[in-house]
Amino acid sequence: MAQVFDEISVLDFTSGRAGGVATMVMADFGAEVVKVEPPGGEKFRNSPGAIQWNRGKKSVVLDLKTSEGIAKAKELALVSDVVIENFRPGVTERLGIDYDSLRAGHPALVYATLTGFGSEGPYAHYKGYDGVVAAKSGRMMMFSGQNPREGPNYVVTQGVCHAAATALIRGITAALFVRERTGLGQRVETSMLQAVTTYDHVSWIHGQLVENLPDSYPSDGTVGTGRPNPTGYLPARTDDDEYDPHVYGPELSRGFPGLRVWLCVKLYGATRLRAALAEKRALALEAAARVAAVRGIVMAAPPQVSLFAFHLRWSGSSPAQENEATELLVERVNLRKRVMLSGAVVEGRFLARVCVLSFRTRARHVEACVTDLAEEAADILATASA
Repeated sequence: MAQVFDEISVLDFTSGRAGGVATMVMADFGAEVVKVEPPGGEKFRNSPGAIQWNRGKKSVVLDLKTSEGIAKAKELALVSDVVIENFRPGVTERLGIDYDSLRAGHPALVYATLTGFGSEGPYAHYKGYDGVVAAKSGRMMMFSGQNPREGPNYVVTQGVCHAAATALIRGITAALFVRERTGLGQRVETSMLQAVTTYDHVSWIHGQLVENLPDSYPSDGTVGTGRPNPTGYLPARTDDDEYDPHVYGPELSRGFPGLRVWLCVKLYGATRLRAALAEKRALALEAAARVAAVRGIVMAAPPQVSLFAFHLRWSGSSPAQENEATELLVERVNLRKRVMLSGAVVEGRFLARVCVLSFRTRARHVEACVTDLAEEAADILATASA
């Protein structure tokens, strides 16, 4: 079967996870990827996951500190469809392998650049490490309040790198598509900072603008780190203290079939796990009982540890009308930005879902959930019944 990157050759100057994952995906889908490494190998070659993101690639050792190595790099670039690099700003110009130097002899070249914080500005020369970008961008504050201490929380899921990888793939794919029409390549560029802003789950960027530029951005309590994060990634220490895997909160707080039960018991210990699940279930039962008392709301099933689902119904309503009204209810409650609902279609019925994982306090979030649902449901039912 034909692959999207068949007959596309890629010269990969990147080091680390972000560029490595981007070119891994291209190799998976048919590209011939040649990875350029210095003598002794790339410094991230022994990192966890490197054996995965380096799969499907060829490798060539070039010493870019020598004229011979630079000359060979230029030769390879001029016969490649795509060049991708994540050097510090200015390095490719010094080596003579920047886009402007290469495109004169290769106008069809697609040249992709990844930086940590952009090619210009006060942070341009900061190292583009996942943790550095997550800290400087404020992303770590998105997870504040998920443990007893105040302040930012380190998140072991390397979302910055994966966001940057997907941005690179999108840019390269789009440039290749344009080249098919025009015959000309182009330079595409993104930064790890730019890419991670697409994962702004709690408006932490807007919150920083409110805090740092109050004259231009009025105070808004619904944005920034005061709002509960709907995802819930947390580092977790194992019983033997040997490693710190990440735990995805919503998965942890639902029913665990098979391996998931075993894994969570290993991570947390049976006693702590039972206590955590019991606490979440009690909170879900309390919230579900109060939501079920709201006029027009019909519970779909008993709460599943931290999750419960429901839909709207009124006298004479059809399934299609109920689906439309329930979807509108989710949209309206989420616009209030006090609690976050999700939706899913199950056997043709649209269900609104509440996950109490993001409820940090009963008084605040259960009350907000019940109040917002009751007010919006009443308004929707009044309109539907008119």
